Amino acid sequence: VREHAVRIAERHAANSPQLSRALLGLAGDDDYRVRLQLAFSIGELPQPHRLKGLKTLARQIGDDRDVRTAFLTSVAQSADALAVELLDDSKFVESPGAANLLGELARIAGARPDTDGAVSLLSAVSRDAADWRMKQLLLRSLSAGLRQRGSSIQKLLAEHSVTVDPRDRV
Repeated sequence: VREHAVRIAERHAANSPQLSRALLGLAGDDDYRVRLQLAFSIGELPQPHRLKGLKTLARQIGDDRDVRTAFLTSVAQSADALAVELLDDSKFVESPGAANLLGELARIAGARPDTDGAVSLLSAVSRDAADWRMKQLLLRSLSAGLRQRGSSIQKLLAEHSVTVDPRDRV
């Protein structure tokens, strides 16, 4: 019943903050099918509810490929911001499945026509706090996304006059 309620509620959540909050409350639901449906539906929530819900769900996905696939259908508009926030969460970064999910988010961010998200993700990857293996994965994934739209990290840097501290090179 809750699974179907999520599916029905997604159409109305954009106009109801109360309904958006109720959907977010289901992110920790014990029922796998409810969480799976929420992963598909959460992309319909307005910001900031969408990002909050995506962060909550991301922490629960682990190595579950089905939920991760459903989740990725909801991140198109938020992949960059979500990746940056999750990258700052050391507990998440060390969790099972985190590298795969962050790599997918970086690829999606790179493939988007709006390059501001790719620039903010590149800046986050350049920080000292990120593990060098994670930096390599994210740079490869971001680069793959940029290639999908005919661009590259070099072009991105040139277009946005991004300065990266040489000490932060991977």
